Amino acid sequence: MSVSNTFVHHDFPLFRPRYHVLPSIFGHKMYETEKYVNWLMEMEEKTFDAEPFFHYGDRGPIEKNGLSKGRTVHWVEYAEWDGSPNTPLDRSKVPSGWSVSELAITVALFYVDVFPKVAYDSLFENMERAQTGKV
Repeated sequence: MSVSNTFVHHDFPLFRPRYHVLPSIFGHKMYETEKYVNWLMEMEEKTFDAEPFFHYGDRGPIEKNGLSKGRTVHWVEYAEWDGSPNTPLDRSKVPSGWSVSELAITVALFYVDVFPKVAYDSLFENMERAQTGKV
């Protein structure tokens, strides 16, 4: 599993994660939509066939710009959470966090099949590729 801009790392093809987690993108108004779209296009190119996790609020702009076609996309919605362990969890939503790293950990725990596949299948397959030079 990777997050945000990890795809620019020179060893990204070596660990080639199955999942790529992003924060809410279009909710931030730091840049024009076109800059976000260009960044997402680069991400798609460099993350191979990784399945992205996008915030549901980004679905409109992503689909409008023809992004992530032909990929399995996971849409997440954030749940209100005050940090209390007594708050009932709504498993149809992901508790909001402070960072994309927190979101990635939460996604790995929420989507039970993610962690074992990342931890075992992908890791060992990619380690074998690295050892044999077949990256």
